[in-house]
Amino acid sequence: MRRALLLGALLVLTAPEALADDDPQKRLADLLVAMLDARTRPTTADTVERLGRETDALMRELAPPDDRDFYRRGLDELALRVLRAHHPDRAPAWEAEARRRHVQSTRAVLKAIREGLEHHYLNHGRYATTGEGLAILFTWGDTGGPFLERWVPVKDAWGRWFVYRYPRTRGRDEYDLRSLGPDGREGTADDVE
Repeated sequence: MRRALLLGALLVLTAPEALADDDPQKRLADLLVAMLDARTRPTTADTVERLGRETDALMRELAPPDDRDFYRRGLDELALRVLRAHHPDRAPAWEAEARRRHVQSTRAVLKAIREGLEHHYLNHGRYATTGEGLAILFTWGDTGGPFLERWVPVKDAWGRWFVYRYPRTRGRDEYDLRSLGPDGREGTADDVE
């Protein structure tokens, strides 16, 4: 009986309705909703900038950014948790926006990797083989390198290794380079190239 009362009190205290208006998670949820609304209704640049500053400060307070998290997935997960708790109707819009950002960031990384592959080709007269993989682009060799900066991740925004093949099945002088996208399956419509 005592355990049930304690559990009941804990559930009441942690329910979103029990949070004060000055609770950082509730404030963050309200700011995220305001940011989503700012994209659909006319606002001034100052308003959007202020919302961005306040949101960044609260997110740093609740989950300090991790330098290894290139795609900011940890902050997106925090934002989704907070929105689901306080504004569940707005979580799908944030999720769609995060997905768009992750696809865009993954494309930028793929572009950098392609440039590294081209530099490797210019120095060695060939692309890195499938066996050598993308890791060879980070090494120093007899004829140059590294061909990629250390900040370039070799995983996509969903935490999966990029698919790289050379030579590819069709065409000897071409390679395959792609992300499997959100679903993690090759050959589907959400693959990122």
